[in-house]
Amino acid sequence: MSEANYIAAVLHSGDSKGLRAIDPERDLTGAWLKVYQWIIAFKQEHNRLPRAETVGAQFMVNLAEPPESADVYAAMIQRQAKRTHLEEQLTAEVVPHLEAQDPDKALDATAQAVSRVKQLFPEKDDSRSYLKSLASSVDERWRDYEFRAQAQGDIGLPFPWPTMTRLTMGMQPGEALAIVARPNVGKSWALITIGTFLWQLGYKVLFVSQETPPRSGIAKTERARARLGAYADVPRQRLTQRFDAIAARISAWRFLNGQLNPEELDRYKRYLEICRDPQAAGWGTLRIVSSPLVRNIGHLDQFASEFEPDIILWDSAYLAIERGKHSNNKRTDAAGYFLEDCKLLFERLGVPGVLTWHFNRNVDEDDTHAGQGDISLTDDMPRLFDVIMGLFRTPEMVDAGEAIWRSLKIRDGVNIPELRTRFEIKRHIAFDEISFGITES
Repeated sequence: MSEANYIAAVLHSGDSKGLRAIDPERDLTGAWLKVYQWIIAFKQEHNRLPRAETVGAQFMVNLAEPPESADVYAAMIQRQAKRTHLEEQLTAEVVPHLEAQDPDKALDATAQAVSRVKQLFPEKDDSRSYLKSLASSVDERWRDYEFRAQAQGDIGLPFPWPTMTRLTMGMQPGEALAIVARPNVGKSWALITIGTFLWQLGYKVLFVSQETPPRSGIAKTERARARLGAYADVPRQRLTQRFDAIAARISAWRFLNGQLNPEELDRYKRYLEICRDPQAAGWGTLRIVSSPLVRNIGHLDQFASEFEPDIILWDSAYLAIERGKHSNNKRTDAAGYFLEDCKLLFERLGVPGVLTWHFNRNVDEDDTHAGQGDISLTDDMPRLFDVIMGLFRTPEMVDAGEAIWRSLKIRDGVNIPELRTRFEIKRHIAFDEISFGITES
């Protein structure tokens, strides 16, 4: 009865890809070959698998109930379909680049193919997608409330700003969040502040940047090398400088200009000593990755699977959108697909993810807030992301280093019209909360 189990497993799993994993010439004989051919014809005509009862009535066989060990066959079919799909992807998208002797494009295509297969065949517990009955989860729902009551609402990773943590209940597993603003308002600084805060609390933080690399190259021209002298072979720690300024609580402006005062210099030295062994101080692990190592969501998936972070922070994530053609509609579609892939990735990994996104540059500099429709390239973010936070600079804020939070979305019945958390990031680091208003809807 192995043939019956094999076919029944496909029908009961509802996975039409499993049909491709069955080799009729090798696996099926006699009457079961006719059953298989009939299922194929039904699938082509109706674009879905027939019910097992339908097949049983058609051929006078008993497939109404899952046969013994059908789950074993279903798992085998799933693995074979996954392997078959991956082989097709690699053949179609990677081999041409190898034949053209372009290893970089071949690696990119491989990462995308692996990521696509992971999304088609997710390794997760599908029981979250349905509930047999409301009565079946009474005890679980009560324990969930007891947990929230004990946590006093703080059930996710905290923000550096207590008010935001309280209003959002923290960054929760599988949650997709975004910091959106005009260019040069402070999105990257805000994301670095979140990453540094969690790193110092002991979490594993994966920080990805599409714009700024951790280090720049060393001086190459003779004139530059002569000017820098003994430091000509020292690469500039570009992204690290921002993390150092936040973590050591020193002026970013004076730090970049090499003009720290004695107190700041002492604080910076103590911070560097902690960095030699951060775990000994109770800190976590901070990994910084940038383009070209992460050019798309497939690369991010690879790094995250290897590192297993507690949170993923992706700066200027919109630069990783694969736009394809140049028409505006297709660019908009690509942004929507990209955001959906990000959300699916965070859910599958079970970690919160925070992106920085930018508003269209057409938003006037005097605007104190912007509508969701102003989000560059896409209107899908409010639909796909659980919490959207905006950074804005009011007209009275002359310094470009100052900005305040404003919420763009109502969450869980709490209206957050204006969460005022001011940033001052040029001359000194002072991410201070100021007065805010909260109203219950």
